Amino acid sequence: MGRRDVDRLLEGVVVADRGEPRGRARRRRARDRPRHVQPGLQAYSADDQELLQFVETRFTEHFKVAFDAWVATKPLQTPGAPASPFAMDEYVPPGQAESDAADARADRLFATALRNNQRGDDYTLLTVLFALVLFFTAVAQRIRTASLSWAVLIGASVLLVVGIIFLTAFPKII
Repeated sequence: MGRRDVDRLLEGVVVADRGEPRGRARRRRARDRPRHVQPGLQAYSADDQELLQFVETRFTEHFKVAFDAWVATKPLQTPGAPASPFAMDEYVPPGQAESDAADARADRLFATALRNNQRGDDYTLLTVLFALVLFFTAVAQRIRTASLSWAVLIGASVLLVVGIIFLTAFPKII
C-alpha cells in the first residue's frame, strides 16, 4: 500500500469521523435560514414590533442570541454591520462545537498518520539497503578474482555501516 493509498484511506476515515457533527450543524443552519431570516428581517426592517415579537417567539435559542446581537449593531443604520445574524460570531448552531473538535482531532490524527507512514517508508528503505548488503556479500563469494571480490565485499560493508547509522538515527517503532 503506497503513501497515496494510505492518504486516501485516512482522509476517508477522517471525513467520516468528523462528518456527523458537521452535518448536524449544517442541517440546523439550513433549517434556521428560511424559518427565521426572511420573516425576522422583514419585521425588523419594517419596524413591525408585533410581527417581530411573534417571529422571535419561534427563534431557536442559538439563533435568538445571534439575532439580538445583530440588532444591537443597528444594521440598517451602520454601513459596516454584518449582513445577517448568521454572520455574527454569536451564531453557533448545535453541533458546530462538536464539528470543530472533530476537525481538530482529525487533523491531529492525520498528522500522526503521515508521520507514521513516513517512518514506515524509512524502514522499508533500510530493508532494501540491508538486502543489497546480503546480495553483494553473496556475489563477492562467487567472484573468482580476489581483488574484485574484496572490492565488492568492501562495498557491501560500507552499505552495512551506512544502514546501521541510519537505523540508529531513525525513531524506534517500539
